[in-house]
Amino acid sequence: TIPAGEISDVPVCSIDIFPTVVEAAGGKLPSDRAVDGLSLMPHLKSGGTTKLHRNELLWHFPHYRHAPGPYSIMRQGNHELIKCWGGPFELYDLQADLGEAKNLAADMPKRVSELDTLLIKRLKETGGVDEILMRVANYGAFAVTAHEREAAAKVQEEEEDADEDWSGAGPRGAYSSAG
Repeated sequence: TIPAGEISDVPVCSIDIFPTVVEAAGGKLPSDRAVDGLSLMPHLKSGGTTKLHRNELLWHFPHYRHAPGPYSIMRQGNHELIKCWGGPFELYDLQADLGEAKNLAADMPKRVSELDTLLIKRLKETGGVDEILMRVANYGAFAVTAHEREAAAKVQEEEEDADEDWSGAGPRGAYSSAG
């Protein structure tokens, strides 16, 4: 049973609902594909004392449905980085500024760089960067902004450097979901 009246301030996301409901119902997650999110049942049953097995949350919106175009968000601890692929970064301290009124990106460039590096790493692991690279390859300047082209070129350069260092152990080009 889940203890009544307990409160947890651990960040969770809608991607956690499916794994949580499956576990609560006694089912098993599909094994033929990656499932984003994780079950919150151990955390809920412990009254919020069992830690979740992740250090960050990631959102990726690779489309042009509305301004600012494609963007990604990385939350780690109290910091949330918003990477607009066609423009500047935004960084917020959600403990001090839940309404995201004060952009700290200019004041904390080191933290922006740390979170951006982690964001790109996670997107590579899950294949999210591929969507932007594909648009660059297929449509060039018509589909992406100058900032996106620069970001895509940086990722491609890093992958080429990694290919040069590759020793031949394991399959290339395979992505897995970060847990």
